[in-house]
Amino acid sequence: MLAVAALFALVEAGRALGEVGVETLVQGRFGPAGLPSVLPWLYMALGALGLVVAVVFGAALGRVDRGRLFVAVLGLAAGVMVLGWLALPDGSDAALVGLWLAVALVASLLMTITWTMAGATFDARQARRIFPLLTAAAIAGGFVGSLAAGPLTALLGAADLVVLEAAALAIAVPLVAALSRRTRSRRRPAVAGSIVDEMRRGMDTVRASPLLRRIAACYVLLAVLMFSIQYPFTVAVATALPTDAERATALGILSAAVTATSFLVSAFVARRVYARFGVSAGAVLLPVVYLVGFGVWLAWFTFPTAMAVRFAQQVAQRGISNASWSAFYNVVPAERRAQVIAFNDGVPGQLGTILSGILLLLASRALAPDIVSWLGLAIAAITTVLVLGIRRGYGRSLVAALRSGTGERLLEGGPGVAGLVHDPSVRTALLSALEAPEPGVREVAARLLGEAGPDGDTTWEPLVVATRDADARVRLAALGALARLGAAAPDADPGGPATHPDLESLSSDPDARVRAAAIVARAGNDTDMIVGLAADPDAAVRATALAALTPSAGARMQVGARAVAISGLHDPAGQVRAAAAAALGADDTSPSDLIDELGDRRDPSTPAVLHALARLTARIGQDPAIRAPVLAFADARLARLMTLRSARRALGDGVGETPRFLADVLRLREQATLTDLLGALAVLGAPEASGLVRRCLGSTDPDIRAQAIEALESLGDPRLARRVSALLDEDPARVPGGQHRGAVLDGLAHDDDPWLRRLAHACLEDGAVTDTTRTMTELETMLALRRVPLFEGLDPEDLQRIAAYAVERSYAAGEVLMAEGDPSDELVVLLGGGVRVERAEPDGTSRFLRTYAAGEHIGELAVPRERPRAATVTADAEGARGLVVPGLGLREILRERPEAAMAMLATLAERLSRQ
Repeated sequence: MLAVAALFALVEAGRALGEVGVETLVQGRFGPAGLPSVLPWLYMALGALGLVVAVVFGAALGRVDRGRLFVAVLGLAAGVMVLGWLALPDGSDAALVGLWLAVALVASLLMTITWTMAGATFDARQARRIFPLLTAAAIAGGFVGSLAAGPLTALLGAADLVVLEAAALAIAVPLVAALSRRTRSRRRPAVAGSIVDEMRRGMDTVRASPLLRRIAACYVLLAVLMFSIQYPFTVAVATALPTDAERATALGILSAAVTATSFLVSAFVARRVYARFGVSAGAVLLPVVYLVGFGVWLAWFTFPTAMAVRFAQQVAQRGISNASWSAFYNVVPAERRAQVIAFNDGVPGQLGTILSGILLLLASRALAPDIVSWLGLAIAAITTVLVLGIRRGYGRSLVAALRSGTGERLLEGGPGVAGLVHDPSVRTALLSALEAPEPGVREVAARLLGEAGPDGDTTWEPLVVATRDADARVRLAALGALARLGAAAPDADPGGPATHPDLESLSSDPDARVRAAAIVARAGNDTDMIVGLAADPDAAVRATALAALTPSAGARMQVGARAVAISGLHDPAGQVRAAAAAALGADDTSPSDLIDELGDRRDPSTPAVLHALARLTARIGQDPAIRAPVLAFADARLARLMTLRSARRALGDGVGETPRFLADVLRLREQATLTDLLGALAVLGAPEASGLVRRCLGSTDPDIRAQAIEALESLGDPRLARRVSALLDEDPARVPGGQHRGAVLDGLAHDDDPWLRRLAHACLEDGAVTDTTRTMTELETMLALRRVPLFEGLDPEDLQRIAAYAVERSYAAGEVLMAEGDPSDELVVLLGGGVRVERAEPDGTSRFLRTYAAGEHIGELAVPRERPRAATVTADAEGARGLVVPGLGLREILRERPEAAMAMLATLAERLSRQ
């Protein structure tokens, strides 16, 4: 960060010197009488030339390494300034105009270069903390340059200030080169295209984004406003101050005052503004300052008020607004960001400069003396409205940037493959796939045919045939597809082939999911029959029944059905809770009974309740009856999260199995509480918080995670979003002081969470685990299971259930634990001893594969596959002791608790990747 800050300070010091120098020279050469007619032409020339430079620069950004390009631009700019300075002694106006244009053009390029380097170095979340500091560094450099401008003019002359700017740019060259080498590995390689393609790349990105289009429009208007301030200010200075030294001193003092104040504002005010109102709020300030400034001038235009308005405008721009406008570009992919910045700074900005020259030229010929102020007032009002729209769209644009991947479009219900199934050729391919030898292919084909919509007998009859498939997944998919196509079902022909599925036969299907779907189909509108299924012992049946209770649009559930659905929110199976949440979210009944389910303590029903409320508010909008209790719930969860985080950090990872288990449980509880908070934000107007944003928060790409946090802060309830974002932004390695381990354990020993209490008590007893009570025996088993990588990421509730199924067993030397070809699906966790794994060869011999020791596990692949054993496992000479977990119980847990399945899948994948 220090190197980037040094770059900002250096170029700003040089820019301040150069601008004071050329402004002093222009005012002295043309005087108060000539400036009103000269300045508009200078602005138009600056805009036209700046447009060409910006287009060429933007094209070069896509074809040339940015570090080399920036070094070349800085070196060339320094050389042009020196040449302009050498041409000044001939006394011609052309040399002075050329030097003024060169200094002004370089100032705009410096802005692009410095902020591009900053954007390449820091991600979106670092930007909110570091960009104000970079702004402060730039202001500090500008302060030094501005304050020195008056004395240096008296000592050397105004023209020599331009040489000093050239020297500052020359010094910046090696600094930019070093920074570019440091960030090059983070950049994606540019794809070289034609010059025309590269010139259009930034423009096409802007055109494709509503947010960037509004920003481009604001750049035009802000350029007009800037020169509408500068024009009368320049004339006022030239009129009030007759000599170059006086003008340079006044301009230098004003610039120094601006930089000093801006430094204080950026260092002590900007971050508080961003934290309180969001980073986008700083952009609103600038047009408001213009609005007030032109209003003051209309009432009283004098040299002091000219200085005051110019001061306020530059402080607002440099101290707060610049960083906000730069942050808006976080919605642009990093590899295109520089081109978009260059385009907006160049094309819209320079078009605004040309427009300002035209408008000021017309205003200077008008009879009304206040015409410039009235013009500025009107444009400032329009700009304020536009910027408010940008602020509202910033969060949504961040979400759109996160959703730019195909995978996210599918997860978010975007077009994905759904748009393909309506193609007749795709439908033909799907019908053929119904006869594929692979069950998975047949299943997908049946599901997609249901999405494709009705097509008469062509689709219906093959799906009816698929309900008799040998694979239960295909039968279930076919039943679901027929249910979606039910309105178009052809009439049965008694003399022809069966055109309807045999629901009676399917109602006794061996697969519970198929059986439930068939019973629901037979029930039709018989709600009582469907409600009866909600008490079935099989979770798949309960989930199917609750899904069938989902009311159609604008309808309400029956009282009994809604009570069953609310009970389903507390079901131990995740699929049942999800089905209940979906059904309740589609119900137009008052949500008061749902609100009552949000208690002070977290339980598995909490995410389902929040999901149901989020679906409800997405349909009917915000309801005060929902908002107040959800905010109260969120406040309680925030306090809980801070307590958990503080305890986890104070305890660290711990030494010993029980302290490590406690640390893991604290981490899991913290993650679950954060999920609740994201769910609350989804209810309060940010549906992406519990979907897209939550997924992106887990990304390993720091830019994506930073964009997700920034989007979160810009969506939903502002107060809650800011507090959640602050927690996500905290350094996970930071450990607060002043907390004693014993005091933290004492507090956890009295916590409402039973597992935190149990583990804290065990830690206070030095982790000793005895066999005197059932609780300790259970905990001992759980700790043994946690030694297995397959189980180490599970919640204590999941471990407890697995421990309840587990049976301790001892094996004598040479005893077979698992035999090759055995249909057994048990998983064995070795507690002591070791085993050998061998496989039979075609010639009748046995081939040794490997050994397992205590702490390892055997047989995990047979649990989900339900296939015969692929090898024989035998206890070694010392025998073996293990925990045997039956596959039936483990599969039940995995079906009912998707989070447990994901945790086990992650650890299993990690283990396989190491083999």
